[in-house]
Amino acid sequence: MLKKILGITLRWGLMGLCLFLLFRGLDWTEFWVSLKKLGFLPVLGAVLFSLIQYIPVAMRFNYLTKFRAGFVTALKASVFCLGINNLFPAKLGEVAKAFYLRKKTGIQLGEGLGLIFWERLVDLNMLMVVGLVAAASLGKDEGVLLLSLVVGGLWAFVIALRINFKVHDLVLKFVPGQRLKLVASDVMHQLHNGMNPVFFLSLFLYSLVSWFLFAAMYFVVLWGVGHLDISAVQVISVFAIATLGYAVPASPGGIGIFEWAFVTTLGAFGVTKGPALACALVMRFCIYVPPVLAALWVMAQSGMSLKGIREQQAETL
Repeated sequence: MLKKILGITLRWGLMGLCLFLLFRGLDWTEFWVSLKKLGFLPVLGAVLFSLIQYIPVAMRFNYLTKFRAGFVTALKASVFCLGINNLFPAKLGEVAKAFYLRKKTGIQLGEGLGLIFWERLVDLNMLMVVGLVAAASLGKDEGVLLLSLVVGGLWAFVIALRINFKVHDLVLKFVPGQRLKLVASDVMHQLHNGMNPVFFLSLFLYSLVSWFLFAAMYFVVLWGVGHLDISAVQVISVFAIATLGYAVPASPGGIGIFEWAFVTTLGAFGVTKGPALACALVMRFCIYVPPVLAALWVMAQSGMSLKGIREQQAETL
């Protein structure tokens, strides 16, 4: 109980700190003027453009399932995951995605989590590459070094599992509970059996298209909507650091952390808080509202519920 309270305190404390830093020193007049200058049609265009990015994400997940899910089910599973992560902290969306996949396709939970692991591992690699650009732009490489260590550690585990499957038995010794051991074992079998050059090349190409569209969203918002006078490398830097803020599982959808990272990075490039926050809110709307609405629709259509997902998570994991 104490551990749970401490975890909640740390998560919400981090969000509160970021929000405090975000609004401290904000010129509200400048902010409202900047917000009004954005215009309805450019913002609408950005929202509509944001929907395109889910197509390659769904195609990638469908490929990972060896096309057993089908494009529509893969799309629903992907937006369901993103929407749930926007509503709740601690990345509940990944678990919800695996349960939805099992419900619709019969793919077992362990296999589904293994597929999602591959998605996240490749995304971390993409983020590391983008982070290198950001570090070069800002003259700081500490964050990229930490991310590189995390990514390197995950790849070392996957390679070790491939070379010697006895790693599987070693890992299971540290996994509590029989049910969780079964899930972990299934995930490791998926990782062990999934590695080959064609698999990696295909996964890389799908991910490259996905991340290209993710990055393009920032160009649309910062250049097309906000009309900010910053370079392409600086846009990529905002993309990298804000994405890291969004990924932190401290608050639903990285609320507060994402905006602080977004505005602070723009501030490093000479953009004042008013127009920076206005652009951050447009980006927040694009990455938050469509997935949440889609997730609620998918959940209602499938008969699933958040309570049910949490109960199954507690029973299985």
